[in-house]
Amino acid sequence: MSLFRLLLSFLILCVSLTPLKPSATPLRPSATPLKPQLHHTGQHNLKVTLQPKKQFIQAQDNYQLPQQLVQQAQTQAITVSFKLHKQLTITNINHVYSPVLSDEDTLYQQYQITLDGQSTGQINISYEGKIHHPVTTASENYQRSFADTPGIIGPQGVYLDHDSYWYPHFNQGLLDYQLTVSLPEQWHSVSQGELTVKANNQKH
Repeated sequence: MSLFRLLLSFLILCVSLTPLKPSATPLRPSATPLKPQLHHTGQHNLKVTLQPKKQFIQAQDNYQLPQQLVQQAQTQAITVSFKLHKQLTITNINHVYSPVLSDEDTLYQQYQITLDGQSTGQINISYEGKIHHPVTTASENYQRSFADTPGIIGPQGVYLDHDSYWYPHFNQGLLDYQLTVSLPEQWHSVSQGELTVKANNQKH
């Protein structure tokens, strides 16, 4: 188990069967993190189980909305939207939700939730499914090339970029998150933040 905790604007998870080493063809880095105001911070508590051989992810996200949105919902109903990978199925959620029409060429499905004065701002979402976008190689110049994928789960390894929408995107600014990753034996996970527990189930 690995537990990571960090305040950031995007979340990336990498998993390998052997200890990670620098790659000759590194994955293209994500965009530069934005710096929204801290009072816009949402809090994710993610519990993730990965089955690389089945290209499968099962997860639960207990998300706490930023406090200013909770206060706003006390006086009027508000609509909160989030995005999740199209191949991930929501198996349980503690609010009534509905899909929003999304472009066919996007990786995500957008959903919306309406909150009223009774809401505490806690949104609990369980979901599962497969993410497998084959790695492609693109040349940046004559000397360097990058292996690029938004997200892949497979027996050779796992890379889940922010742009793969492997966790719900609420677009509420910085993320304060806790991530627990359950893996098969001899697998290792890496994410941003401080590793606080390292065991068979890895916590970040």
